Amino acid sequence: MSKQNGVFCLETDWTGDLRDRNTVKPILDLVGDRMKLKRNAAPIYSKTEYREQLERQLKTWQLRKYANFSVLYLSFHGDSACIYCGDRRKPKNRVTLEELAELLEGKCKGKIIHFGSCCTLNVKKPVINRFLKQTHALAVSGYTNEID
Repeated sequence: MSKQNGVFCLETDWTGDLRDRNTVKPILDLVGDRMKLKRNAAPIYSKTEYREQLERQLKTWQLRKYANFSVLYLSFHGDSACIYCGDRRKPKNRVTLEELAELLEGKCKGKIIHFGSCCTLNVKKPVINRFLKQTHALAVSGYTNEID
């Protein structure tokens, strides 16, 4: 039986409005359905509204029972070299690539990290290389500009 790689997705609250239904979850569900993923590889999805939640969920992703979730999909607001947990007007919600690299230090061997956030990877190549080296990630992907 071959090992299936899963997606571990963390998503912010985009607007702070409980009526807002914008989310990446339907796409993850579609991917899981189309790929006919087994229960232990179907995408995992969790809302992440605070820095503390992000830190806790990143630690959870590193647990052995989630080892087959080799793609970390971070769906957040972003800016150059950072993401925001919740309201991006509040400085405490800003999490830099350096901080993420510290949280994931040495824990991402064979893993792919995707930043589904505006501009996060709008940085010089050495910044990305440093992130990859510190985390041991196989690859990083994401956006360098504003997205809709």
